[in-house]
Amino acid sequence: MCGISGIINLNSGEVDQNQLKIMNDQVAHRGPDGEGFYVDSNIGFGHRRLSIIDLTAQGNQPMHYMDNLTITYNGEIYNYIEIKEKLSDEGYIFNSKTDTEVVLAAYDYWGEECVQYFNGMWSFAVYDKKSKKVFMSRDRFGIKPFYYKKTPSQFLFGSEIKQLLNNDKNKGNESVILDYLILGYEEHTSDSFFDGVNKLPAGHNMIYRNKYNTFQTKPYYTLDENDLDPLHSIEDAVNEYKSTFLSSIELRLRSDVKVGSSLSGGLDSSSIVTLASKEYFLQTKQNFNAYHINHIENQKKSELSFVIELNDTLPLNLCVINVNDQDIIDKIDRVIKVQEEPFGGPSVILQNILMEKVKEENCPVLLDGQGGDETLLGYERYYVEIFWSLSLLSKFSFFFEVIRKSKLNTLTFVKYIIYFKIKWIRKQRVIRQNKGLYNDKTIASFKKSLNNKIKVFSSVFELQKNELFSLQLPHLLKYEDKNAMSYSIETRVPFVDHRNVETALSIDSELKIKNGWSKYILRKIMDKIMPDSLVWRKDKIGFELDEDHFFKTIEKEFFELLIESEIAKKLLNKNQNADSLSRLSTRHKWRLYNLIKWEKEFNVYL
Repeated sequence: MCGISGIINLNSGEVDQNQLKIMNDQVAHRGPDGEGFYVDSNIGFGHRRLSIIDLTAQGNQPMHYMDNLTITYNGEIYNYIEIKEKLSDEGYIFNSKTDTEVVLAAYDYWGEECVQYFNGMWSFAVYDKKSKKVFMSRDRFGIKPFYYKKTPSQFLFGSEIKQLLNNDKNKGNESVILDYLILGYEEHTSDSFFDGVNKLPAGHNMIYRNKYNTFQTKPYYTLDENDLDPLHSIEDAVNEYKSTFLSSIELRLRSDVKVGSSLSGGLDSSSIVTLASKEYFLQTKQNFNAYHINHIENQKKSELSFVIELNDTLPLNLCVINVNDQDIIDKIDRVIKVQEEPFGGPSVILQNILMEKVKEENCPVLLDGQGGDETLLGYERYYVEIFWSLSLLSKFSFFFEVIRKSKLNTLTFVKYIIYFKIKWIRKQRVIRQNKGLYNDKTIASFKKSLNNKIKVFSSVFELQKNELFSLQLPHLLKYEDKNAMSYSIETRVPFVDHRNVETALSIDSELKIKNGWSKYILRKIMDKIMPDSLVWRKDKIGFELDEDHFFKTIEKEFFELLIESEIAKKLLNKNQNADSLSRLSTRHKWRLYNLIKWEKEFNVYL
């Protein structure tokens, strides 16, 4: 896991290595174990290394292969051993034990199709001297970041936005900012919060051809329901998913350094820790490392009791990190700088504190449970799509099972059934919530695109696809990558193994939410392996804060900053006052607070 930097001079002038060095220094935290540079005329690569596989100097980058290929690479290809064996049979020779060298050999053998053979997470650029092109790629679900900026004279890319910014003022992207403030969207587009800074979309390649000075971006991966073999029975679904899930965890335990996992106490992280700890002990004869964060001023939502119960059944080294409100407040500025863009809620700060402790404990690789809810239908809103897909008679039985087995009550479920399927109601609710808050010009501009941004889905499959590539998973992966890498921690997400995702989406929706239970397949897999109190939990908490309580501790600062904010002056109705703003929802106030703190940190203007 590393930090990458790149410059392509579009005017054919030679790349200035000093500029590359400045970009590289911005991401030193992503790779504290070494740095390297490569310049060939108008092409320049930089690299910061975090050593995980093959800790020797043979793993340094930029890495060269066969006198023709050079790579700067951030990620892990977990099945590199299997690919290496195949390529060795084809006559390829390897001088290191790294997956980086395997990526280069795979590119030489398969060309641009090499990414189809990778199981992992990646963001890389390969310079192919023979064909005079740069091949850039980002993994299927965008676990690893790839930001870029194009000017009339240069194309710049890197692992973080700060590598591409000016030292003085930076122009914000008003459209993205309004999507965030009004809808809570963040990673739903290839645009960033900074004007001119973009992201290579997940599952896409980009090719630069030096001869023609052209760029081409094209997808190499998508999810098509017609390409999946459906699983209609519980037995088949449990067996298939269990096989891919176990395999994904085993692959992600491959490391030459210590491996652990975050542990919230919920079903997803508990399942990973249970299966990983047993496999890890078999491989190493050592206890697996698990990290739990406990907000001592939010015990109503504490999951510590579940964590302790699981710990008593497994070979674990459990570390509980106790934090209070002041610990969180002290980290706000750091996390805003680390995340580089406004984020959804203050619970992201808890994750950052956890990563700091993991760094102190010298555990460079961490497994995490992102993706379980999106693939196995873990959120309450997913019940709605199942409900509408059923026959009239089945709707009644499904309704009552959900009320009995989930934390939803009758009134809430009825609201969900209506709200999530009627676009007009959702649109009117957004307009009503923001009426009077923003000035007429801002609202008029936003209303034009609102209808296209509020989505109602024709099937559960389309909903899940949108969650995976647009509204839900992308921002969770972004939070995790930036929080972890700010402390030189590599995080791995077994649920987002593409085989897991494809298997999960092949399972009949009525099996994923069955008898009123969300994530029914995973519960069946873990039944009798984990304590019943964890397997058959109704509630979902995760690393959550009591946001209403927490915001009271920063509310005074919020109103002081609001007076100073030039962005707020431009977007908000000038008649807003402390009384009217205080009536906003806590989540909305957080977005405004986060935005104006971000504005100040990065010197943003509109």
